[in-house]
Amino acid sequence: MEIEREDTDGTGADLEDFYEIIEAEADLPAAVLAAEVILDIAIDRNGYMGYGSIPIPVDGGNTTLQELADNIAAAFATEGFEDIEIVLDKDHIVFASVHEFTIEGTSVNAELLGLTTVSEGADVESELAPSLLDINAGSGRSAR
Repeated sequence: MEIEREDTDGTGADLEDFYEIIEAEADLPAAVLAAEVILDIAIDRNGYMGYGSIPIPVDGGNTTLQELADNIAAAFATEGFEDIEIVLDKDHIVFASVHEFTIEGTSVNAELLGLTTVSEGADVESELAPSLLDINAGSGRSAR
């Protein structure tokens, strides 16, 4: 099943309902990870900083990218980061939250999730979702 931007996580919530997003730069290469991924996360929960490493194990039973996205969401929830939503936009992952957050360059195997900048050792900070940028700018849809 392909998830569209209009119904990003199956709950009926639009991606643009969230304030901050990080979009993977590349498509997911496969539904089954080639190796475990560990994402190092920092999140600013209204002045309270949270940090953690989120292990995403290989699940050989995945048959779709949505199943992989569900596994990633479960891993985030297990580690106490349920306030970062994991959504599938066509063939790439989008991380979304009402809080500002960063995926740190110390993460391991981030390229397996399409996070090429992170895999090169650079931190990636969340940005305002395009629709909120439009509202603040008072103009048409901004390019990302």
